[in-house]
Amino acid sequence: MVRQQVEATGVCVITGCDVMEIGRGSEGEEVVLSTGQTLLAHLVVIGKGVVPNVELARDAGIGVGGILVDKYLQTSIPDTYAAGDVVETADIVTGESIVSGTWTNATEMGRIAGENMAGGVTEYEGAFKRLNALEVACIPVIAGGVVDLPPDKGYQVYTSRRGDTYRKLVLWDHALVGALLVGEIEG
Repeated sequence: MVRQQVEATGVCVITGCDVMEIGRGSEGEEVVLSTGQTLLAHLVVIGKGVVPNVELARDAGIGVGGILVDKYLQTSIPDTYAAGDVVETADIVTGESIVSGTWTNATEMGRIAGENMAGGVTEYEGAFKRLNALEVACIPVIAGGVVDLPPDKGYQVYTSRRGDTYRKLVLWDHALVGALLVGEIEG
């Protein structure tokens, strides 16, 4: 739905490949894709996710994948805390180890790490692997919790599409664990 709306404005959406090079060609800015295709462009938007830069932590002797912390966001070095999109934490729905790249999770981690650095004893319960809200081409989109389902895990999925509205609700053990809402998001 979102792609159709964006393309209706004249924007070309290309997925499933990587940008290999961006440079100036004889006719303007050129983008070379992993498919070998070369495009002329005035604007390039690339969404590739978040990869934590953990070099400083590794060099300091702190355990890494993402930066490893305990339930108080303390690293393996006493009195040294970490928060944000470099921290490896647990998905609160699945228990899976994740590095969350969302600012909502990062700000909550920062608040709790700050409390604990100041002498508090507050536990960080984990993050949602997916927690995003945005508006694209005047279409609101919200995604939270488990929306990309692992196979054969016993999730129940309910979807509906009515006009320009799509809803996907994911339940596990009779509890809502994920939602994807496109279009009408109220309620």
